[in-house]
Amino acid sequence: MADVLTTEEFNDLSWMLLEEEDRPDRRTSPREAYPVVQSIAPYDGKHMPRPEAFCPIRCCDLSTGGFSFLLPKPPEFRRLVVALGTPSGILYLDAEVAHCSPYPRPTGDFVVGCRFLRKLT
Repeated sequence: MADVLTTEEFNDLSWMLLEEEDRPDRRTSPREAYPVVQSIAPYDGKHMPRPEAFCPIRCCDLSTGGFSFLLPKPPEFRRLVVALGTPSGILYLDAEVAHCSPYPRPTGDFVVGCRFLRKLT
């Protein structure tokens, strides 16, 4: 049977888990894996972003309080609108970046964790 993780991936994951043992989980709701492509756009807190401002992102997890996704570099924004759903039913949510850290696998990506602020109409 082949190994699922490389030695480097295992070491990265081990260190990440050890570090997490030393800090409390600040999530207020359980998270679920959500490995799907959705869309985000920077948000000024007042004006809904134009459709062309949205770009696709690969989500990691989702909860009632927030979500995380991958980006090739740290975001240059603190607020965003996330469009969750399918073309037949999209939910737009105002969110803020809570943290950003290197992805534990050697992809060069960053994991961006966000908390939901409110539903947009």
